[in-house]
Amino acid sequence: MGGFWDIFDNGNVRGKCETNFFHIYVYDDLPEIKSIDIFGYNDSLKGTFMHEYLHYIQFVNTIFGISYGTMYNYYFSCCVDYFFKNSNIDIPLNILSDNKELSDLIKKYKNLKGSESSSIEIDKIEIEPNEIDNANKEKRAIKVKGINSKTNETESFEFGYLCIVENMATIFQSFFDKNMQDHSSVPYKIVEIICKNRQITDKKMIFSICLCSLMYHNPAFGFFEILGILQTNPSYDGIKLYKHLLSAEIKHKECSSIKELFHYFIDKYEYNIKTAVCSDLVYYSKVFENCKLELKNGENVLLRLMYETDINSKESIDYLTDFYGFPLIEANNLNLMAKIPQSNDDGYLDIANLRGLEMIINRLTNNTQDKKCPMFDKCYGLLYNDEVDNKFEMSLECENEQWKKQEKCLMSAALKKYQFNKKTIVQK
Repeated sequence: MGGFWDIFDNGNVRGKCETNFFHIYVYDDLPEIKSIDIFGYNDSLKGTFMHEYLHYIQFVNTIFGISYGTMYNYYFSCCVDYFFKNSNIDIPLNILSDNKELSDLIKKYKNLKGSESSSIEIDKIEIEPNEIDNANKEKRAIKVKGINSKTNETESFEFGYLCIVENMATIFQSFFDKNMQDHSSVPYKIVEIICKNRQITDKKMIFSICLCSLMYHNPAFGFFEILGILQTNPSYDGIKLYKHLLSAEIKHKECSSIKELFHYFIDKYEYNIKTAVCSDLVYYSKVFENCKLELKNGENVLLRLMYETDINSKESIDYLTDFYGFPLIEANNLNLMAKIPQSNDDGYLDIANLRGLEMIINRLTNNTQDKKCPMFDKCYGLLYNDEVDNKFEMSLECENEQWKKQEKCLMSAALKKYQFNKKTIVQK
């Protein structure tokens, strides 16, 4: 499965976002409080968290993000179907070899991703005249030439969706952490470099251009389409640009506008997640309803907060995270998840179901000799911490053959849900 998973991190390895399971990792200690209070974090920690949180929004509230997630959940559904239909389960799991449709989908998204790094720092971009249209026709990233004006060095690389989502998240991070560490030009600054070459320097506008680009199936091509719309309508701010895009007409067998297409994809995505986790959604169903509500109103709550409020205020952060919801948050010292109101500190079952499936997939697709549960190090680290309540009980099976474990934990519960306790497991 090498190269299939796309996990976004902030370049300084201080956090990452597993977009397909709505799961944020923060490689730091978070305050020992039961509620999620991002405003109370220091600037550096807040910036890291909001960078990863923005990735979560990108993949629940844009057409590209949702179509990407739908493809992943199709894969997860194929895995679940395999679990239930087969009495023998092979590790490592190999679903792709017998599924050409899924393999082709994965190849399609890889072709759109673009380069992850470059060997030189870049401050100028050159693009061949027909390259943007060719990339759109061939459904791939755009080939560009990066230039370092100080050294006259050049390097060719691919401008794809990775440059857009990462530069967008880096800009968002800067609203919360004014002194954040510098990032490399690829993929974290390329959008700003292209915009600067076109005399666009306002960060809110660049952020809006990125958001609109992610409403295209090929975001890199969409990026230059959006620049064309902005050139025709120079008075637009980000909010007006987004409204303009929502009303754009498209050719689709079931939808006549981007607004309708977006709604269609949200419903499809929600259904695919339900199929993968084999249960209804409660918490994330509310998140998707909010996304459809803002669509109905022809707006984007994130853009409105960014343009009309101080996005770094407690009121704005609380409104933003309440509207789009929280993914599961995993820090060095604790895990945080949304709680059911007026409950005894209970979390939502669909969040736990997604985490359980994530652990199973990660364990079964691991091609290394490591046979430990994905939560082994975290559980072991908390085992002798008297300040932590409700620790999972560990056993020898945590190091191997987790499907034989009798003690209750999230991993053993998830494995029993998919009937692994009734299967013959073959580890190659």
